[in-house]
Formats: sequence, C-alpha cells, structure tokens
Amino acid sequence: MLAQKADAVLVKEVLDKKANTEDLLALKIKINDLINKKLDSFNEKFESSNNKIKQIIDNVSQEIIQKSNIKDVCKLLDLKANTSFVEKILNQTTQELTYKLNIIN
Repeated sequence: MLAQKADAVLVKEVLDKKANTEDLLALKIKINDLINKKLDSFNEKFESSNNKIKQIIDNVSQEIIQKSNIKDVCKLLDLKANTSFVEKILNQTTQELTYKLNIIN
C-alpha cells in the first residue's frame, strides 16, 4: 500500500517545520501593525490634501464673491449716459451760454 512508512524521525522533522500558533499570532500582529501604519500615513496625507483643497475652494469662493455680477454690470451700463447725448447737451449749453454772453455784452 504505502511505498514507505513514516518513521518517528521523519514525523518529528515535518512537525518541527510546521508553523506553530504562537508564530502565526506574532506574524499576524506584525502584519496588522504594518497595515495600521500605512493607514495612518494615508489618513495624514488625505487630511492634508483635503485641507489644501478646502483652502483653495474658500479662496476661489472669496474671489467670486468680490467679482461683479453680470446683472449688476448691465444695470450700471444702462444707467450710464450715452456719449453722443452728453456731447449734444454740452453743445446746447455752450450755445446758450454764448448767446446769453452776447446779449449781455
């Protein structure tokens, strides 16, 4: 049946090479520590990046608030006097003043 029977020495050698529970637990603890260190490092980098992004968004928001609204600019432009109208009024005023000065003199 079996080509070779396991003798006590061979069984002892195989069992000695087998990992024991203490070794596996120690390895598990080391792996968990490494994972936690990596996660902590990642969380620190994430928080730092997140804070930088928040600051950039806040800065852009402040810039947008300070910029003119297009509706406000249109209202101001509508209220602005037309240059040809102003020139016409100034010419009329000049003519009237000239006429009145000629009458007085």
